[in-house]
This record gives sequence, C-alpha cells and structure tokens, in this order.
Amino acid sequence: MSVVGVMLTAMGDIPWPFRSTEMLSTGAVTEHYIRTRYRQLYPGIYVPREVEVSATQRAYSAWLWTERRGVIAGLAASAVHGAKWVEAGVIVDLIHRHHKTARGLRIHRDTLMDNEIDRVAGIAVTSPARTAFDVGRWLPQAGAVERIDALMAATGLVTEQVEDVMKKHKGVRGLARLRSVLALVDGGSESPQETRTRLLLVKSGFPPPQTQIRVFNRYGDFIAVSTWAGRT
Repeated sequence: MSVVGVMLTAMGDIPWPFRSTEMLSTGAVTEHYIRTRYRQLYPGIYVPREVEVSATQRAYSAWLWTERRGVIAGLAASAVHGAKWVEAGVIVDLIHRHHKTARGLRIHRDTLMDNEIDRVAGIAVTSPARTAFDVGRWLPQAGAVERIDALMAATGLVTEQVEDVMKKHKGVRGLARLRSVLALVDGGSESPQETRTRLLLVKSGFPPPQTQIRVFNRYGDFIAVSTWAGRT
C-alpha cells in the first residue's frame, strides 16, 4: 500500500478510489458493477461499499474530484505527510480555483508559491511548512498546536520554516493566531494528550517543559530519552 493508502479491491483487482468516467472508459467495469459494489464518496469518485476510508484515501479521492488540478491542504495534507491522529472522516481542505464544492470538502482560493507544493505518491499536497501555516490559521489555538506537533514529529518540520512561509504571505487572515500557535508547538510530543498536558502547564503559569531530552550517564554514554524535563 502506498503512503496515500490507494488499495486494490478483492473484486477484480480494481484500484480505488477511482473516477467513474475514467474506469468506465477502460471497459473494465459496467455502470451496474459500480452501482452495486461501490459507493460514491464525492461526486463521480467511488470506493468499495464495505471499506472504511482512511484520511489519506479520502485526500486522494478529493484530489481526483478536482480532476487532479487541486492541492490537498490542512489536516488532510498533514495525514498525507504521515502525521498521526488525523480522523478518517476528516473534511478535506483543497486549494483550488474550482467554483463548486461538495459535501466533505472545503475549497480555499489562497495563493500558493511553487515551493509550497509537494508531490507525495503523485498527489499535489501543500508542503509541511505550508500545511502548518494553514492549520495554524484555520484551527483554534489548542487544536492547531496538537496537529502541528504531530506534523513536526512526522516530518522534522521546524518553526523557522513556517515563519519563512509567513514572510511571503503578509497580510493574510489568521497570522496573529498562527504566531501564538508557533510559540507553543513542540515536535517532541508523542501524543495529543501529551500536548494537552503541556498546554495546561503553560496555561497554569509554568514554563513550557522540554520534551525528548537525551539523558547521559556520568561517563557521557547515552542511556535514555526523557519524555519530559521541566525548566526552572
């Protein structure tokens, strides 16, 4: 299975998700076959009836819906980049000039620089830095910190890269919120609960704790990684 979770069904080894018009044009299936064995996820995009679609499969389906012209953004993009904790039923954000939308999709007409678009298994997706830039503006603060923590853990993203994106998009909505989010993120968090605990400590007036601290013995030998370390 690829990173986007495109699979082969047990029913004739037909790759899915697929555009019905494209699949019918191959002559491999009939309309009746599609209607009886698949369900429509987005207009014209089909998946097997009995399968729970993952966040990455949902992202790929949304990209197909744009006729491969849109760019996956937001939480769906973070899932494509390997971030954990993205729900299977996530609403897919797309940066696309299309004037229409569909249930389960959210269309943005934002400006993208060339270096803010990556290709992952052929899918156009916002880069990790641009993904964090959008998530930090679009989501409430606490949720955005959780999501960006997970994205940083998956990709090695650092806040300086997000700040570079900010410099290219001065005046867009949500920059103040994004700055407050970046002040709190920590890619060393290993779960949303760990992030929430850290934010609770900060809200209570404690300094932000450091995470993933390498511990050495008195001889300089590495012995462990400490998940938490308080600052004084």
